[in-house]
Amino acid sequence: MKCKYCEREFTKYGLNNHTWRVHTKEGQNFKPFKNKSPWNKGLNKFTDERVAKYSKNISNTVNKKIKKGILKGCIGPDYIHSKKHIESCSRGGGQGSFKMINYLHKNGKIIRLQSTYEVIVAKDLDKNNIEWTRPKSIFWLDKENKKHRYYPDFYLPEYNVYLDPKNDWNIIKGKEKIERVIKQNNIKLLIINKDNLNWECIKNMIKSHYI
Repeated sequence: MKCKYCEREFTKYGLNNHTWRVHTKEGQNFKPFKNKSPWNKGLNKFTDERVAKYSKNISNTVNKKIKKGILKGCIGPDYIHSKKHIESCSRGGGQGSFKMINYLHKNGKIIRLQSTYEVIVAKDLDKNNIEWTRPKSIFWLDKENKKHRYYPDFYLPEYNVYLDPKNDWNIIKGKEKIERVIKQNNIKLLIINKDNLNWECIKNMIKSHYI
């Protein structure tokens, strides 16, 4: 579901919390109580029966899913998804920037994307055989001379251009930051809104801005 204020995507239950915390004065001024230390801090499955029981239940659940073919196995915290799941993700099944989306690139590699906007752009770049990569972070300084990292979403080597798909709310919110990033690093960077997520529009923007 999309937030009516900033168009970011959330689950049904996450949307209400986001709206209250971000778009109401009461939520913005809310100061949560300091959390107490979790009950299982410092414990593990070898020293505590409760932790051991919970760990065993999780392991059994994962193993059952692997046997049913839902999962193909796992590495650390990230599952190696089944082909069906990967294809579903690459069609834009993720929820906004808070959920990583495993996109199946045309070269067969799985690339982590962070929004449905990014998936749309990636698919159209692949469709038009445009080479792209996930670039490294770029440093920039704010008005107080504090150092930050900026993470563009795409880099097109052939055009030496960075792309960053954003919704209208985030475009307005990050305007000053983007201007500083471009000026301080002397790079070509295009901010792509929801109406320009296809290669034809991106190509025209590159021509009008940098050629």
